[in-house]
Amino acid sequence: MTSQTGAELREREIMRERQDRFKGCARLSIISLRFQEDQMRAIDQRNVDRLVDIYRGQGCLRRDGEHRIPAVIESGVLVTALEASGDAPERLIASNIDPRVLRFPDATVEYLHGQHHVLAANQYLEPDSRWWVVDLSDKGMSPVT
Repeated sequence: MTSQTGAELREREIMRERQDRFKGCARLSIISLRFQEDQMRAIDQRNVDRLVDIYRGQGCLRRDGEHRIPAVIESGVLVTALEASGDAPERLIASNIDPRVLRFPDATVEYLHGQHHVLAANQYLEPDSRWWVVDLSDKGMSPVT
């Protein structure tokens, strides 16, 4: 087996694992997002200010796939949020174009990167518009490398 063939097999395996972990996408209030503390890097205020300037010029684009924030969520927390929001799991998978709003009454969602975007959005957006589209993955499953 060539190294390219092995790489392609591993790539397919990774894609299957990601698909198994993926629970859907949703619009979440920024206050529902918590960054992984052990992964947190120093806040670069210049980067936050740069993003705020971009948002002022072109708006804050949060739905596009390249601007979404990946996050992990425990199954029980997702079930509670779906109940609080009056929604069903399959609707999160199907709501890629206009993601559903999920409410987290007593919990937060751990996001994996995008902390500068969240901080800039928090500064730029009006309080009732402070949300972001998040791609949710099951926290209980082993991470994909």
